[in-house]
Amino acid sequence: MGDVADFFGPGGYQTRTCPNEQVLDLAGFKGRMTSRSTTPEPGQPGHEEVMRGLEGIFAEHSQGGKIVLAYETQVRFGRLD
Repeated sequence: MGDVADFFGPGGYQTRTCPNEQVLDLAGFKGRMTSRSTTPEPGQPGHEEVMRGLEGIFAEHSQGGKIVLAYETQVRFGRLD
């Protein structure tokens, strides 16, 4: 965290953590994962394999037809003198 401390300087900074989650059905889960630029688009090599993998992950981790993606956002703030 040297870069953050250097940015804020002698006044220091505080960190707050904000939890968040998305609850998705299979279609929403696939949509969320395919919105990433690293996921092959339909027709590209690897797309079908990725979709099958997502279905497997969903089947293994879903409860009641839903999967929860848990996120945590860290916010650092301080006074710049």
